[in-house]
Amino acid sequence: MPTVNSKAVITIIPKNALIKQYQELHNIISSGNITQFTYDDVKEKLKDLDEDPNNPNNIICVLTGKSMDKNAFGASGRNYWNREHIWPKAHGFNSESLMPYTDLHHLRAAEQYTNSTFHND
Repeated sequence: MPTVNSKAVITIIPKNALIKQYQELHNIISSGNITQFTYDDVKEKLKDLDEDPNNPNNIICVLTGKSMDKNAFGASGRNYWNREHIWPKAHGFNSESLMPYTDLHHLRAAEQYTNSTFHND
């Protein structure tokens, strides 16, 4: 199995370039120009983010890969979808008032039945 020489990576990316990228990212994050979505907003955003490329009326579910009607949200059963936190809420953000709870990087559309039986303790 090939190995990676971490010193080679450091010499390829100049330190001043890394510092500049860090500073630019820090400026973006600390600028206050961050939008916190409501949990309901996220549902609407997922309809676009997880849209089925073969059927624009559907979304693709993260846990099953199943294509489902975008409007079949919220009820119980195999024919409905909801939101799945791909980073477990139990690991640091268990309240809707915390930004990561509705962070679109943490959420995907998921088949409701599968999501309700999936445990990530």
